[in-house]
Amino acid sequence: MSMDYKISREEIEKLVNQVVLTANETVNLLGVTTQRLHVLVKQGRIVPIKVVDRVSLYFREDVEKLAEELGQLREKYRPYE
Repeated sequence: MSMDYKISREEIEKLVNQVVLTANETVNLLGVTTQRLHVLVKQGRIVPIKVVDRVSLYFREDVEKLAEELGQLREKYRPYE
């Protein structure tokens, strides 16, 4: 089954790399542990856009928004850091 795409594979790869993050990239951007990321997912604070087996992918915009929220909470509750 062949599908005709108007954009190239390279353009799609570039777009995906810009807007999609792996769990490891998400953990690094949020500054949390993998365990904390799982808690945030269970709480519904962030939702993976795709889960395949043990691989979760996250939308960069959602991660950046959550990172800002977590940063504000850290400032409020841990001002000494």
